[in-house]
Amino acid sequence: MNTTQHSFSPRIAILVAIMAYGAFCKLIPYILMQFGVSIDPTTTTYPWNFSPVPALCLFCGAFFRDIRWAFAVPLAAWFAGDLGILALVSRQYGFSEGLTMAFYPNQIIVYAGFALIVGVGVLLPKVVGWLKSIDSESTKFGHLAYWTGVIGSGVFASVLFFALTNFGVWITGGGMMYPLTWAGLVECYTLAIPFFRNFALATAGFSVVLFSPIGIQFLDESEDRQPAYELA
Repeated sequence: MNTTQHSFSPRIAILVAIMAYGAFCKLIPYILMQFGVSIDPTTTTYPWNFSPVPALCLFCGAFFRDIRWAFAVPLAAWFAGDLGILALVSRQYGFSEGLTMAFYPNQIIVYAGFALIVGVGVLLPKVVGWLKSIDSESTKFGHLAYWTGVIGSGVFASVLFFALTNFGVWITGGGMMYPLTWAGLVECYTLAIPFFRNFALATAGFSVVLFSPIGIQFLDESEDRQPAYELA
């Protein structure tokens, strides 16, 4: 397989736009609050909760040759949204409240969840390579293996994120939100299902966009990590 570096400029523009959209998704409820709309951004499920960040994590893990950038790009998009929340809430309610809303106690678990998705993306070329090896002579099967790997990894990553972050909500709440019992844990996961639905749908939808057909010639298993896109 040709391992020469590919032109990155068009993809850079797309990734920057997706990062900006991911940050903007986080800010919409807080922007509406500036106009007097009475909503609670911490408990309400919004139609715009359709964030591209999970798919971006998966994509960066699979395609970035430099693992540092694979983690930095999607996490930077999420962090930019947090800084925006800090600015918007501080403007209306003061810096202390803004800091509380933007950087809540279990937020590190959310970042860990996104890092976990990047890790799934790093393994994605191996998964696709293994699937394609089942029938390496069939181009049609190769395409099927590619998309099976992408969508399957997206679903798996969504489940991991859901399990980790909601366990974090339960364990760090001190029993105030949910009792620190088995019943409390089940309640926490049950009430989070609407968020998981949007999360999984967003991951699948944006993965289809990011892992476009042209990527099938790249996302393959070989002795060298293939290929990927670099920011240099």
